[in-house]
Amino acid sequence: MNPGGPFFANVIALLILQIPFIVAAVWLAPKMGARRWLWISLTAIPFLGLFAGYALIFRVAGAVLDKLNRVLDKLNLLLKNAKERY
Repeated sequence: MNPGGPFFANVIALLILQIPFIVAAVWLAPKMGARRWLWISLTAIPFLGLFAGYALIFRVAGAVLDKLNRVLDKLNLLLKNAKERY
């Protein structure tokens, strides 16, 4: 009987669940201007990696929303200028 068996099986299961977050960290961290190896390390740690992965995803979502707001502001400014001209 191996009492550590179920624990290690759970850790392996967590690591398998964290693979998408690790891949996301590899791909998204440089695009966000963040350190790739820091985010890979954080997302690879069992249990902590789930929170770090979600933090990275929320950070990306915030950056995307900020960029969309800037585009919307420019579009509104262009529309305002076009209305004043005509």
